[in-house]
Amino acid sequence: MQTPKRIEVVERIPLTPVGKPDKKELRLSSGLPEFMSIHADVSVGLIGDGSEESAWSAAYALPIHFAPGEGCEYSQTNYALLGKIIDRLSGRPFTDFIAERQFAVAGMSDTRYADDRDVIPNRANSYARINFKGTPAASIFNSHLDWPPILRTAAGLHSTAEDSGSLAHRPRERLPPQAASKSRDA
Repeated sequence: MQTPKRIEVVERIPLTPVGKPDKKELRLSSGLPEFMSIHADVSVGLIGDGSEESAWSAAYALPIHFAPGEGCEYSQTNYALLGKIIDRLSGRPFTDFIAERQFAVAGMSDTRYADDRDVIPNRANSYARINFKGTPAASIFNSHLDWPPILRTAAGLHSTAEDSGSLAHRPRERLPPQAASKSRDA
């Protein structure tokens, strides 16, 4: 496979006439390799030196798995691209955009992007039973993952049972008209 040139991926995402990304670009179809790494202590990080810039550079330096749009592969890299699209179109960080446009509108005051070390009232602890190799661990253990902000589109969302339950049981018609119309347009 070919190695992609070092370019700003987000600038190449085609927009429709109304300024939205083409739907094919929202699929897991970048072809870029995974840039999240899992360490021996089951912590997560980014390839390269651990910085966002280094992770993108390292991903660009690796061979692509397929030409963009020609395949589908689950990876944190694809979700990071989605976050960058939202950053670009909204003009602010993905997490702020989602907090205002989704959580606040739905009344989810105890839902936020965080990592497992953050104290969030009424949140249940995270647990894992998979080791760093992706195979079952000998026992269940507390998860203490520090999700890098670039991975927050795929991980790091924390909520309470009450917030999750109220969203699941909230009919669309009960949302404010602005939110209901936006959820239908999505």
